[in-house]
Amino acid sequence: GEVFSTNHFVVGENGIVTGDIKTHNVTNMGTINGNLIAENKITLMDNSQLFGDISTFHLVVDEGSNFEGWCKMIDAPPKEVLEDKVKETAPVVKPKGTTPKPSKIKPQLETKIKKIAYTVLGFLLPPKIKKIVYAGLGVLLLAGIFFYSRYPAVNELDAYVDKGKNFMQKKQYADAEGQFKKALDISRVNPEVYAGLGEIYLSKSRYNEALTQFQRSAELKPSNSNYRIQIGKVYYARGQLGKAEKAFKTALEIQPENERAFYNLGMLYKERGARDQALEFLKMGVEKSSGHFKIHKALGELYAEQKNYPEAIGEFRKAVKLNKDDPELHLILGEFLLENKQGKEAIKEIKKAVNLFPQNFRAQIRLADWYFEKGLLDESLESYQAAASLSPKNSMIQVRLGKIYSNKKQRKKAQAAFQKAVNLNPKDAESHFQLGKLYASGGKVDEARSAFSAAVSLRGNHGPSHFELGKILLAQRNLDGAVTHFKQSLKMEPQNARYMMFLGNAMADQKELDPALETLFAADKISPNNPEIIFSICNAYARKKFYSAAISHCQNALKQKPSDFDTMNRLAWLYAKKKTSLEEGFKLSEATLKAFPDSPGYIDTLSELYYVSGDIDNAVENIRKAIRLMPEEPYYKQQLWKFKNRKP
Repeated sequence: GEVFSTNHFVVGENGIVTGDIKTHNVTNMGTINGNLIAENKITLMDNSQLFGDISTFHLVVDEGSNFEGWCKMIDAPPKEVLEDKVKETAPVVKPKGTTPKPSKIKPQLETKIKKIAYTVLGFLLPPKIKKIVYAGLGVLLLAGIFFYSRYPAVNELDAYVDKGKNFMQKKQYADAEGQFKKALDISRVNPEVYAGLGEIYLSKSRYNEALTQFQRSAELKPSNSNYRIQIGKVYYARGQLGKAEKAFKTALEIQPENERAFYNLGMLYKERGARDQALEFLKMGVEKSSGHFKIHKALGELYAEQKNYPEAIGEFRKAVKLNKDDPELHLILGEFLLENKQGKEAIKEIKKAVNLFPQNFRAQIRLADWYFEKGLLDESLESYQAAASLSPKNSMIQVRLGKIYSNKKQRKKAQAAFQKAVNLNPKDAESHFQLGKLYASGGKVDEARSAFSAAVSLRGNHGPSHFELGKILLAQRNLDGAVTHFKQSLKMEPQNARYMMFLGNAMADQKELDPALETLFAADKISPNNPEIIFSICNAYARKKFYSAAISHCQNALKQKPSDFDTMNRLAWLYAKKKTSLEEGFKLSEATLKAFPDSPGYIDTLSELYYVSGDIDNAVENIRKAIRLMPEEPYYKQQLWKFKNRKP
């Protein structure tokens, strides 16, 4: 059927109208089969369909709409439409049996008011002017009653709008929508009502409906720049950046001091990747800003992207000053301060973020990491435990807890944390790696090998995992496997002298002495005067029976690290083999055995010194002690046979 309206007629997305429509404004978001006549404006929204002719003063056809028909543009501009104006385009038919609504002030109440007024005035006023006042009062009272009965809903409208806004602040959108719709039942010319509904629809991503409401607000109050900003935000959300830019600039034309317009334009240009333009508009917005913390935040983030941390920190300090209770602002400010090497100030801000919102996982982690880096293990542990309670299935947190327990020498707790990390995320290479290191430090070689193998399979390009696995294989005398993994670790870190040293040691154990020495000298070049590397060169020369070269390097190693007992023992053994400096050899051997009296290797060196000195009895006595300590070692038994049967 036909539709006659005096105001703004809207067909929703799911609406279907079959028939002609005559109104002041019409917005079509659904389907209309009929002709449209609008005195002012017709808007055909995206995805809408119109099969019929159009007659209007102003036509908007959105991209994606479907219009099939003729269009006639009216020459004369439309007249303003008031809500209570009655058009005579369609007859108004009163339903049968209806009666006019009575005044909301009951007759008895009207009579009482009159009596009170007359009594008070009769008591106060002179008799001559009573009749004039009574007459005037009567007129005023009748006018007031007429006005109240004619406009009973003015205060009620404001109440609905205020309630709707309060619900909006509490994000109770359904309740807010109900209040605004009640307000619409009273009046359809209040722009705040449409703006409120637009906010609700925008929050629900119902962009077409939001746009319609904001456009209606802007039509009713063109001087309000914020309605233009809301229109721009809808376009921005829909990805129509060109239209959004135009709307924001229109807002600035209306109100050049509107910081929200500058802010939104800055964010739009940032989205486009036009960083310079974004910076320009945000700076202008900051100059106009009176209390808009978001614009300082956005400008600070742009400065941070440029690594300009002093400027970023300055903007975030302003943002924090405007919004002290926002933990996110304190946290980001803290992170920027950390980047700017202002650790103490950074931690103050991060602590504020934690105090304001203890459930902020990122803040707890940041705080815990900083404590850990500074060696404050107890404080770090407390923060990591708080983070673990917030995210109990986060394997990363368990790894960090394990590291702290390891540093605190709490092996059981460390192992439990690393194992939990592995259980939570079996594909996390770091969890396996840390668990392997814990097993290795505890002498659990098989468990360590299994953990490191898992870490290598999950993260094949991680040099430390290959290195640690190589060390385990070397300890198990799997020399080929050790060499393979040491070489893999060097592929990832070619200049790592420690990796080179272990590779050289493994090749020396394989009797590949020349390649071993070449590798060890390369390591010495990278890390000169390293006593461990020099000692490894000493051992490689000793295997080649180049005793003079070996002695020279062991003496150098001992010079770099005088208290190293392994170097002292090796040098004493070399003196015995070279049959030189035996007195010095005995001093070194006695020093090692004083520190480690039950070390079979150190005892063997002393027995060798006795042997080459001709003291066979002491040589035999000492090697027998070594055999008692390690009865399964055939080398010591060979030494015993040599001492008994060969003259030195």
